[in-house]
Amino acid sequence: MSESLKQTVRKNVFFLYLFSFLVIPVSFAIRIVLARNLSGADFGLVYSLLSFFGLISIFNDFGLTETLNYHGVRFYEKKRFGRLKGAVRIAFLSQTITAVAIGLVLFFFAPWLAENYFHYPMARAALQAGLLYFLLFNMSRAFVTAVNVTQNVFYNKMFEVFNLAVVAAGVVALWLTGRLSAEGTMLFWGMGIFIVFILSIFVSRSKIREISRVKAEADFRLFKKLLKYSVFVALGTGAMYVLSYSDLQVITYFSTLENAGLYSAASSISKVLAGLALPIAALLFPLGSKLFSEGRKKEIKAILELTYSLGFFVAVPFFLLASVFSREVLLVIFGQGFVASQGALLVLLAAKVFYVFFSINFAFSAAFGRVKERTKYLYFAALLNIVLSILLVRVLGIVGVAVGTLVTTLFLLGSTYFIVNKEVPFSIDFFYILKTVFLSLGVLVLAFGVKAVMPGHYVVKAVVIGGLACAVYLLGGIKLKLVDVKKVLAMARER
Repeated sequence: MSESLKQTVRKNVFFLYLFSFLVIPVSFAIRIVLARNLSGADFGLVYSLLSFFGLISIFNDFGLTETLNYHGVRFYEKKRFGRLKGAVRIAFLSQTITAVAIGLVLFFFAPWLAENYFHYPMARAALQAGLLYFLLFNMSRAFVTAVNVTQNVFYNKMFEVFNLAVVAAGVVALWLTGRLSAEGTMLFWGMGIFIVFILSIFVSRSKIREISRVKAEADFRLFKKLLKYSVFVALGTGAMYVLSYSDLQVITYFSTLENAGLYSAASSISKVLAGLALPIAALLFPLGSKLFSEGRKKEIKAILELTYSLGFFVAVPFFLLASVFSREVLLVIFGQGFVASQGALLVLLAAKVFYVFFSINFAFSAAFGRVKERTKYLYFAALLNIVLSILLVRVLGIVGVAVGTLVTTLFLLGSTYFIVNKEVPFSIDFFYILKTVFLSLGVLVLAFGVKAVMPGHYVVKAVVIGGLACAVYLLGGIKLKLVDVKKVLAMARER
């Protein structure tokens, strides 16, 4: 891999993580305010609704988001801006029409869903309020993807920051005025995505100025080309939606909203680890697609090995610290009422470690065009996840659903690794992994020692221990050459 390409990859990964670390505290601030000021049922309802809207997007996405990403990169690189504009227009119109149709059905059936699905009459108002979020989320996809094809990391993550900032400001305002409720929270989720919608239109036109200067080439030939790819992608995308959102929906329907809230709390902590992998995946898909189309497999191999190493460096210490101090983490963030989700949290943390590497494999399998093969595995995994969740929730409660997620993630990791390694064989630096594990264990021992001798409130102890552990781990990583601080600083200066 050329030095310039390495620098580009490192710079983009750096800013992806920088924005991720900005997003995570804001996301948890929202959850903390809601968890400590709403009833257990209302807290569970908010995140059950967000999950519900994500799941029914199966009938709206049609695989067009990933299809636009796949073909959009090629149109952009070849400067076929008329084709790119046409593809964006086709995706936008298709997703908007279906979103409006689905939204109308949900609006009129909200009373029935509140009684028979959510088993909570108060869910009707929150469901109807959340339709603004559902509609605008689906309308904004095409424009957000148009920005993605430029591989501009800054603007890509900026959308998420603005979205959560609006939601956080709204939730805090409702809390301070004593009007915090599930329906009010859902309205502000809609307002946040409205900001994203407006920004995505503006940025897509300003960053790809040629789009506004050319005529959209949205003919039947382009539609057929997009449809041919999206049919298979839609199947895989649908399976991914099921994998992402079905667990919380199983708990909502077969258990209670209170348990949905407990699971959501545990899931949100474990998703910090998964969230650290998603920025890499967002970068790898267009980059891998470009390199693969140019036949540059050696550079793909180098990127695979680099991202796997980075994944280990992030995942291992997070898993160890969050597992050992899982009770304290739940207490600090959500309060005593959520400690009951500790068992589910431990299982989900293990699942998300494997999910980090699955995300890398998943992005590259799409970039390699191995959609059909990947889709088969995804559908089996989605079915497996639903069956295990339904069976185990009756026996083990929310822990059973977490176990189903762990088993499914292991299957997906193995199957996608087979796909990627078959196309571009790569090796894993086991010495790097060994150094990472030993460094993580050393930090864990240090954290235990500080916890044992440090007096004070558990919140203060958690903040001090967490900060100390991060600092020692980073310094240890630099000392062991797991992290090159000079290159990180160079990237910051370059930006």
